[in-house]
Amino acid sequence: AYWLGFILADGYLHEGRHILRIKLTDGDHEHLLKFAKFIGARPEAVKVEYHNITGKPLCKIEVTNKPITKALYNLGIRQGKSTREKVSKVPEEFVRDYIRGIVDGDGSIRPDGTGVSINNSQEVLTYIRNIFMFKFETATIKVQEHCNTWKIEFRARKCVKGILEYLYYDGCIA
Repeated sequence: AYWLGFILADGYLHEGRHILRIKLTDGDHEHLLKFAKFIGARPEAVKVEYHNITGKPLCKIEVTNKPITKALYNLGIRQGKSTREKVSKVPEEFVRDYIRGIVDGDGSIRPDGTGVSINNSQEVLTYIRNIFMFKFETATIKVQEHCNTWKIEFRARKCVKGILEYLYYDGCIA
C-alpha cells in the first residue's frame, strides 16, 4: 500500500509500453533502493541521470514489466495522471501506509513539525482530508487550487502531531 501511494504521487506509468518510472532528486537514492528491493530488482536498476535543464543529478528506476503495470492500472494508476489521480481501493488496515506513500511523494512536513501540506488531485486530497478530519477531529479543511494542481494544509499543532504519529509509526517504511 505504501508503494502504491508513492507511485500515485511520484511515479509515471506508460500503459502501452508497460513501463513504470520513478524519478527523484539524487538525495532520495536510498529510497529508490528500498523500492528496487521491494520489487526484487537489483540495486543497479537505480540509475543516476542529470536534469536536462538544471543539470542537477536525479536518481531513477525504470521497470518494463507487463504484470506490474497491468496491476497498477487495475489499482487506478494511469498514464498522464497529473491532477487527475484517483484513489485506489486499499484495505482499511493499509490506508495509513497508502496515505504515507502519497505524503512522502507529494507532501511536505515543516521542519518544526507544525504543518503538513500535500499536493495532488482534488479527489485524492478530499479522501485524505476526510480521513484526517474524522480521526483527528480537525476543523473543516479546504482542498484548494494551487499552481495548476490542488493542495491541502494541516497546521493545528494537535492535529499535525496526530497525523505524524498515525503515518510514521514504528516499523513503517520511511
